[in-house]
Amino acid sequence: MTDPEDIFAGIMFGVTGLAIPSAVAAHHFFGIDVMAFANLGLSRHVFGWSFAVMAAAVAGLNIYLSLIAPWRYKRETGSTQGYRSMSGLPAIGGFFVLFAAALIPASPIVGASLLLIYIADTGGLPWFFVSTVLLPLRD
Repeated sequence: MTDPEDIFAGIMFGVTGLAIPSAVAAHHFFGIDVMAFANLGLSRHVFGWSFAVMAAAVAGLNIYLSLIAPWRYKRETGSTQGYRSMSGLPAIGGFFVLFAAALIPASPIVGASLLLIYIADTGGLPWFFVSTVLLPLRD
């Protein structure tokens, strides 16, 4: 039987994992302004683009640490024996995407770019789902 804590954690990860792309889609594809209540003026766009840049940087770091660094180590040494895996920044990039999506003016191109960053971030919730749910099913 599954523990109630595990069920609660799964529900929280699922809700959070779906909330981020839903907020991006609502704002950038359907024009729903989720931050209409905040009167931030021009600084809203500056903060939004800053969060977008930070999300891309976190996604790049996570991709490097999880995919490129192990490949480089294996190519240089001939095996992965002795390789010490380094953790990236889990879930942080997803929240940066959420903040950027809420603050940047609505645009389908920006929305698609933010969703691409969210999916490519190997430390994010979609990859957590893949590594904990889908990959064990293969074993």
